[in-house]
Amino acid sequence: MPLKIGRFYWDTLHRGGLQSPIIYDVSCPDGSIIKDGTWQISEKSFKEKQILGQIKIIPSKECGKWTVQHKVYQPAGRVFRSIFSDVSNTDSANEIKNLFGVNKFFENPKPTGLIYQLINLCNIEKEDVVLDFLLARRQQLMR
Repeated sequence: MPLKIGRFYWDTLHRGGLQSPIIYDVSCPDGSIIKDGTWQISEKSFKEKQILGQIKIIPSKECGKWTVQHKVYQPAGRVFRSIFSDVSNTDSANEIKNLFGVNKFFENPKPTGLIYQLINLCNIEKEDVVLDFLLARRQQLMR
């Protein structure tokens, strides 16, 4: 596998629901094993990418579990999917579940972490007011 350079993003390698998943075990940094994982790439490609540093196995947001990510290079002429890699729609779903005890309370909730990141991009000062008229909910912003 040739060494690639250029713009990239980290994407989850696991894909549940694939019609023809590629199934194999993956060893985690703590010695545990993800048994019968359903992956997007072959085990051979996985090992090659791992040697090149294009695979990372990081703690999942679920306590005690691991997630596997792989480096995906941006094709020429394409834009990044997102500039934020540490927040996701799953975060907002979990926040809604924790607050209201139901899986769906708002049609398109946004994770609190995204709101924080957007506000930090704007250099908001302590005395500034942030109008949240598009999200249809109030966010308590603490500095």
